[in-house]
Amino acid sequence: MFYTGSGVNRRLLDVHKFAKQLDSNICAALPSFHAFTGCDTTSAFVRKGKKGPFKLLRNNKYAVDAFKTVGTTPSVITETTITELEKFVCCIYGKLSFNDEDQVQV
Repeated sequence: MFYTGSGVNRRLLDVHKFAKQLDSNICAALPSFHAFTGCDTTSAFVRKGKKGPFKLLRNNKYAVDAFKTVGTTPSVITETTITELEKFVCCIYGKLSFNDEDQVQV
Protein backbone atom coordinates (compact mmCIF):
# COMPACT_ATOMS: atom_id res chain seq x y z
CA MET A 1 0.00 0.00 0.00
CA PHE A 2 1.10 3.55 -0.69
CA TYR A 3 -0.16 6.39 1.47
CA THR A 4 -0.37 9.67 -0.45
CA GLY A 5 -1.96 13.10 -0.43
CA SER A 6 -2.22 15.79 2.20
CA GLY A 7 -4.83 17.18 4.55
CA VAL A 8 -8.31 15.86 3.80
CA ASN A 9 -7.08 14.43 0.48
CA ARG A 10 -5.12 11.51 1.96
CA ARG A 11 -5.66 8.07 0.46
CA LEU A 12 -4.18 4.60 0.25
CA LEU A 13 -3.25 3.21 -3.15
CA ASP A 14 -2.80 -0.50 -3.73
CA VAL A 15 0.38 -0.56 -5.82
CA HIS A 16 0.09 -4.33 -6.35
CA LYS A 17 -3.25 -3.76 -8.08
CA PHE A 18 -1.64 -1.23 -10.43
CA ALA A 19 1.35 -3.51 -11.08
CA LYS A 20 -0.96 -6.36 -12.11
CA GLN A 21 -2.44 -4.10 -14.79
CA LEU A 22 1.00 -3.39 -16.28
CA ASP A 23 3.30 -5.59 -18.30
CA SER A 24 6.11 -7.04 -16.16
CA ASN A 25 8.68 -5.33 -18.42
CA ILE A 26 7.09 -1.93 -17.72
CA CYS A 27 7.21 -2.68 -13.98
CA ALA A 28 10.91 -3.53 -14.26
CA ALA A 29 11.55 -0.27 -16.14
CA LEU A 30 9.69 1.96 -13.67
CA PRO A 31 12.46 2.65 -11.12
CA SER A 32 14.92 4.01 -13.68
CA PHE A 33 12.11 5.74 -15.62
CA HIS A 34 11.06 7.50 -12.40
CA ALA A 35 14.62 8.70 -11.71
CA PHE A 36 15.16 9.67 -15.37
CA THR A 37 12.00 11.77 -15.65
CA GLY A 38 12.51 13.54 -12.33
CA CYS A 39 12.30 12.55 -8.69
CA ASP A 40 13.46 13.87 -5.33
CA THR A 41 17.12 13.66 -6.35
CA THR A 42 17.02 14.41 -10.09
CA SER A 43 15.62 17.28 -12.11
CA ALA A 44 12.59 16.81 -14.33
CA PHE A 45 12.26 17.63 -18.03
CA VAL A 46 10.89 21.14 -18.59
CA ARG A 47 7.05 21.18 -18.68
CA LYS A 48 6.76 17.41 -19.30
CA GLY A 49 5.69 15.84 -16.01
CA LYS A 50 5.26 12.06 -15.78
CA LYS A 51 2.01 11.23 -17.59
CA GLY A 52 3.11 12.08 -21.12
CA PRO A 53 6.48 10.34 -20.89
CA PHE A 54 4.83 7.31 -19.26
CA LYS A 55 2.37 7.06 -22.14
CA LEU A 56 5.32 7.15 -24.55
CA LEU A 57 7.13 4.51 -22.52
CA ARG A 58 4.16 2.12 -22.63
CA ASN A 59 4.19 2.29 -26.44
CA ASN A 60 7.95 2.00 -26.96
CA LYS A 61 9.47 -1.46 -26.44
CA TYR A 62 13.00 -0.18 -27.09
CA ALA A 63 12.70 2.49 -24.39
CA VAL A 64 11.28 -0.09 -21.97
CA ASP A 65 14.27 -2.35 -22.65
CA ALA A 66 16.68 0.56 -22.17
CA PHE A 67 15.12 1.62 -18.87
CA LYS A 68 15.12 -1.99 -17.67
CA THR A 69 18.89 -2.24 -18.15
CA VAL A 70 19.78 0.99 -16.33
CA GLY A 71 21.06 0.10 -12.89
CA THR A 72 21.17 -3.65 -13.44
CA THR A 73 24.96 -3.78 -13.75
CA PRO A 74 27.26 -1.51 -11.76
CA SER A 75 28.28 1.59 -13.73
CA VAL A 76 27.86 -0.02 -17.16
CA ILE A 77 25.48 1.56 -19.65
CA THR A 78 25.87 0.40 -23.24
CA GLU A 79 25.88 2.66 -26.29
CA THR A 80 22.61 1.05 -27.36
CA THR A 81 20.97 2.02 -24.06
CA ILE A 82 22.26 5.59 -24.34
CA THR A 83 21.00 5.83 -27.92
CA GLU A 84 17.53 4.58 -26.95
CA LEU A 85 17.34 6.98 -24.01
CA GLU A 86 18.34 9.88 -26.29
CA LYS A 87 15.61 8.89 -28.75
CA PHE A 88 13.15 8.75 -25.85
CA VAL A 89 14.05 12.31 -24.79
CA CYS A 90 13.49 13.45 -28.38
CA CYS A 91 10.06 11.76 -28.34
CA ILE A 92 9.17 13.48 -25.06
CA TYR A 93 9.62 16.79 -26.85
CA GLY A 94 7.67 15.67 -29.92
CA LYS A 95 10.70 15.18 -32.17
CA LEU A 96 10.03 11.60 -33.23
CA SER A 97 12.45 11.68 -36.16
CA PHE A 98 15.42 12.87 -34.07
CA ASN A 99 17.94 10.50 -32.49
CA ASP A 100 20.12 12.99 -30.63
CA GLU A 101 18.77 15.40 -28.03
CA ASP A 102 21.44 17.94 -29.00
CA GLN A 103 19.47 18.45 -32.23
CA VAL A 104 16.24 19.28 -30.39
CA GLN A 105 15.48 22.90 -29.54
CA VAL A 106 12.85 23.44 -26.87
